[in-house]
Amino acid sequence: MKPTTALMAVRVHRYDSRLVFLILCTMLSCVAWADERPRPPWMQWSAGHAPLIAGHWPQAEKFSFAVLGDKTSGGEGKWPIFDRAVHDINQLAPDFVMTVGDQIPGHMHERELWNAEWEEYLSHARSLRAPLFFTVGNHDIANLDCYRWWQEDRGSTYYSFIYRGCLFLVINTEEERTDGRGPVWQKMMTFVENELVLHRDARHTFLFMHKPMWDDARYELDWRRITAALGERRYTAFAGHVHTLDHQRRGCGELLTLGATGAGTGEIPVKAMGEFHHFASVVVDGDTTHISIVEPGGAIWPRDVAPRSFKEALNGLGRMEIDQVTGLGDQTLRCAGEVVLRNTLEDTAQVAMRLRRLGQWKIAVGDTPFVATLAPGQERRMPCAFTVCKQDSYDPVWTAVEAWRQGMWLSGRGAPLPLYRESQMVVIENWMLIGPWQLGRINRRHLPHDPGRAIPGVFDLRGPDRTFDANAVYRDGGRELRWKPARCNSEGLISFNAEIGTLDDAMGYALCGVYSPVDQLVYARYQADNFAYIVLNGKPILDAALWRSGVTGYAPLALKTGWNRLLVKLINDPADWYLQFHIGDPLGNLRFAPHPPQN
Repeated sequence: MKPTTALMAVRVHRYDSRLVFLILCTMLSCVAWADERPRPPWMQWSAGHAPLIAGHWPQAEKFSFAVLGDKTSGGEGKWPIFDRAVHDINQLAPDFVMTVGDQIPGHMHERELWNAEWEEYLSHARSLRAPLFFTVGNHDIANLDCYRWWQEDRGSTYYSFIYRGCLFLVINTEEERTDGRGPVWQKMMTFVENELVLHRDARHTFLFMHKPMWDDARYELDWRRITAALGERRYTAFAGHVHTLDHQRRGCGELLTLGATGAGTGEIPVKAMGEFHHFASVVVDGDTTHISIVEPGGAIWPRDVAPRSFKEALNGLGRMEIDQVTGLGDQTLRCAGEVVLRNTLEDTAQVAMRLRRLGQWKIAVGDTPFVATLAPGQERRMPCAFTVCKQDSYDPVWTAVEAWRQGMWLSGRGAPLPLYRESQMVVIENWMLIGPWQLGRINRRHLPHDPGRAIPGVFDLRGPDRTFDANAVYRDGGRELRWKPARCNSEGLISFNAEIGTLDDAMGYALCGVYSPVDQLVYARYQADNFAYIVLNGKPILDAALWRSGVTGYAPLALKTGWNRLLVKLINDPADWYLQFHIGDPLGNLRFAPHPPQN
């Protein structure tokens, strides 16, 4: 039998009374501490004094979930990576699993192919022990057929639920497939706003979407509406689509764009670039969210392993400043200026600007690549000049800045050779749009040598090719088509999905008027998804440029004195389609209108 505290005091009577007092105080404090240590209400102390280092006890509402990145687009043969992610998630045993879209390759019009691709995906996803919630991706519902099949097989394209006091709100960035920013899209946006108002007291709000609306210029106004509805609450948003991990914070929000979980990615070993396979593991404990980035079968990284700040530093490593352009009216165009390299990183680094694509341009001044070893904040300027035949000027030199880090070159954002200072490139804010017209099935195998066969009907002349009549009504496939005003965003981008809806193998028109007080040749810089056919005053500009999908090009515009009719025919093949357009205004004397008035 163990002696009681009183007996122990008797046995030490021969020692100094002060020592006895200290021993008694220590023992009594230990007993009291064992009883009074912080503990959750669902825990009781039993016999003995447990060895314990004080820490944070979980809240009763603690739970966890996982988030899968994109599976498709470039990763059709990478099921073992996805399967390993499923295995690891099962080991973590979350309450449930979310996706950020792009489960299947999609883009089909055949029900049998849709069924087969989903069965392949589900044959792997069914190995998850936790429930799986889907988010719609652009590959999943690339067209209206897939949109309808999703609703038939999967259910809602957007939804919400409350789990242990937290709001989970799933947004469909592809809802514009039906009518652009019409009633169908507005119904979803109203749903999102109402849910955020109804659950304003949720202890945390989680948003899920495929395309990162906060970074995609096509959703600039939509994201403003959502953040206005979010107000000052703390929230975490997850997206995918770009196949590159990116973490940033804006105000009260934490924004995570996940990369691939078995889709195509660069698989760069420098994790700050965000190009590696992963999924997110999220633990919600009280008011705290713990997010980890998990490599399938590999390491676990903190949520900010691929911070936006690092990519911004890479993008800021260099630029090309062109201050002299000659030969605009001649057969040879010459651009001269400087390559500016600046070390925006935190330590000394070797910085370079490389020419990723030279096309038909020739280097007249300068040695490539342009390389310098720079201390943090140090800048170096190097002269450069390029020449090109006028007929090849539509295909610009493409540059990329790089830094040597961790034994490899890391690339920032690429950019085309500028023909003007950026301040001289202006956007045409207001356009008139009409469409879409259904074309025949587009077959890229016949490009560029036989465009008429590749894109049936692209050269047919329709009413908008000939004249502008604001009250005109055209018909195509049982649909009535009317002109409508459209405004580009701050980056000169017009989303045809948003403005006139989505139709595969189709064509839409964008029209504006350009006023010049003198005859002059200027260049427009444009990017089209998928093809743009530019017509100025009834004459096609650079037929060769039509067959370049999704890349930046230059179009020489020989403006006459007075108003000029600028028409862009945009071809969709398939799903997303947009036009981004800037025009050079070196003299600052151009004016614009949604359509050309009478001179």
